[in-house]
Amino acid sequence: MSRDELIFVYNADTGLFNQLADAAHKAFSADTYACNLCRVTYGLLTEK
Repeated sequence: MSRDELIFVYNADTGLFNQLADAAHKAFSADTYACNLCRVTYGLLTEK
């Protein structure tokens, strides 16, 4: 039995300030948000 798996890897800055800045960028300027992978896998504050 084979199991197919897709793994996404991206480089994100950690910390509370970076999380809040990221959420604000997504909320107020979503069209200019550079990371499509982040946009797909995360909402404003939590993983989808």
